[in-house]
Amino acid sequence: MGYDAYVPCHCWRDGLTTPPPADPSLIQPDEESGLPDLDVPITGNEELHHRFDRWTAREACPHEEMELIAERIANSGGMGRLRRALDGAGGAHRFPTLVNRLPQANSGRLENEEAASMLAELRDLSRSRDLGPWTVLTSDTSGTGGGSGPREESGADGLRARPIHEHLGAGRSRRMPDRSAQYVAGLDHDGFFVEYCPERAEDGGCAEDGTRTELFRSRRFTQQRVGEDRVRFTALDHGGETTVPMRHLLGRGGQEGREPDVLGVHRTRLPPQELEYAVAPLTRLCRAAVETGGCVHWC
Repeated sequence: MGYDAYVPCHCWRDGLTTPPPADPSLIQPDEESGLPDLDVPITGNEELHHRFDRWTAREACPHEEMELIAERIANSGGMGRLRRALDGAGGAHRFPTLVNRLPQANSGRLENEEAASMLAELRDLSRSRDLGPWTVLTSDTSGTGGGSGPREESGADGLRARPIHEHLGAGRSRRMPDRSAQYVAGLDHDGFFVEYCPERAEDGGCAEDGTRTELFRSRRFTQQRVGEDRVRFTALDHGGETTVPMRHLLGRGGQEGREPDVLGVHRTRLPPQELEYAVAPLTRLCRAAVETGGCVHWC
């Protein structure tokens, strides 16, 4: 699932379109889309609707689909990441419009006044030096020594490798993708962990009211394939290890070598550029709505 949005142009309202293929008295603005709509039944008027749809799509004005601007904001994972980041950066107290009015579905709209408020919050977000704690799991080949806690880094530039997984925002932890029916591998601000969970929640983690047993926790460890569908985790910051059913090594997919991987947990602060993928299109949409007196329509 992806989240898209557009701001309709005002060419029809301002009398700037080419002549429509229907009597103008039959054309009314659609409240949901903000675009001109043909107010006659489709049944018996199929050809007229076909011509009207072609006109609004390509012929009415210079704007395709009569949209002044159209943007892809993020996929469902990216939107969830943005929400978690906002939660960790102050939540609704600091970003009330972003927290409460980001799209929950592919419908609805952001009113003009709300677009102005969101634009101001997006500027605040972009100018922030950091947006709360950001813990990442990365490949770590800097040696085999231990350490008493997640390694402190100075933002994304301080990381030596691309993150395999991350935890940001508030909450206990951010679960990693399902690995087996009864085991959960996860990351929280205290490190990497593996839990045995006979009962699973809908999000893939342990059921809150179910029994859970933490089998492994470490901030620096190795992972190694043991047999066909099992992986051994060995801590480098203490003497613990565990072997659990897993199809692939973390961060490796099907590309797996024979030597054990060394993985490390790094704790830093989330820099605003990590959210630019969503902040940039949202800023363009809100700015267009404010400048034209229009609304942002989620789709």
